[in-house]
Amino acid sequence: MAGYEAPIDILRKLIQTYGTCAIVACDGEKVVGQLRFYPKIICDMNGGCLCLQQDQPAGPTDGFADNDFPELAAIEDKTLSVHCMMTGSSLQAENPYQRKGIGTGMAKTLIQWAGANGWEYIEADAFEEIPWIYEITGSAGYTFWEKLGFHIADRHPHPHLEGEDEFVEKLEAQAKAVGISPERAKDRIVMRLDLV
Repeated sequence: MAGYEAPIDILRKLIQTYGTCAIVACDGEKVVGQLRFYPKIICDMNGGCLCLQQDQPAGPTDGFADNDFPELAAIEDKTLSVHCMMTGSSLQAENPYQRKGIGTGMAKTLIQWAGANGWEYIEADAFEEIPWIYEITGSAGYTFWEKLGFHIADRHPHPHLEGEDEFVEKLEAQAKAVGISPERAKDRIVMRLDLV
């Protein structure tokens, strides 16, 4: 979002409380990939979604940093939620960083870090294998996560993909082109990895 400033107070509090909330891939000094994640309990405190690059409803509520962020030892459900994973820039016409193993490397780094730091589960939203979803959402297809040991924990219609608009029309067209029903293309697939 042009001109949007990330809520530094929330980032600072997440890092101080949990150690980090992102994995970054670099090519020299250039950032070429990012994977953002948060404790599921923190996302739930914000209505289930926490995008620090957007305003409400996807972004944090006003005063969100004033909430108490529980220490890991006090959290019953020790689940990390992957919010977004991207390589290169969605603003590029061609992305030389896609399909180079960067996303896989970041996900493996997250898995290793989470296991070493007391987290028990990782969840990631995924979709069917449709390019339009990758370009817009920062989510990978479910087979990406399956290759890393995740399994499908839940599947349900995505609430933001109901109705008709340009995004949904393009999604349905791409789904039909690759043999996926338009209804399945609009599903949110929750992938889960057990670390314990």
